[in-house]
Amino acid sequence: MKTKFIVIVLIIICIAFSTKVQAYSIGKIITDAQNFVDSGNSVEETINTAALKDTSNFLYRLLLAIGVVVAAIVGIVLGIQFMVSSAEDKAKVKEAFIAYVISCVVLFGAYGIWSIVISMAQDITEETVEAPNVGSETYTYPGHQGHLVQIRNGRYFCVTEGKYVD
Repeated sequence: MKTKFIVIVLIIICIAFSTKVQAYSIGKIITDAQNFVDSGNSVEETINTAALKDTSNFLYRLLLAIGVVVAAIVGIVLGIQFMVSSAEDKAKVKEAFIAYVISCVVLFGAYGIWSIVISMAQDITEETVEAPNVGSETYTYPGHQGHLVQIRNGRYFCVTEGKYVD
């Protein structure tokens, strides 16, 4: 009886809080879709790559510096413990030293992998910026005389207006 009551209450709660309905006209849907396509065709840079690069460089350098400081402090503490401990305690310090070495390998390995990935990504983005299918000649296109029109991906793009014209 108690479980039936809980199930009924949960069903009522689900029905009560899930009654939001949105209805749009076909004109609004088409307008929103066209705005979405136009925003994709604009020449504005949606991601500030320079700021992203600066932030990424700052972040991995900061994390590396913190990791080096922590590793140095832990190494110093383990060294002091090893020097002043008895023979029995030296075995425990040696076990901790093994974990310390593994964590240092992970820390510097992660930094190495990160820097390799960043340099590869920069090489890839530099290659795609110089794509061969982007022309920079000025073409005469009906309704766009005197504008700088480029061919991008096989389509005419008016740089002056910032949109595709065909």
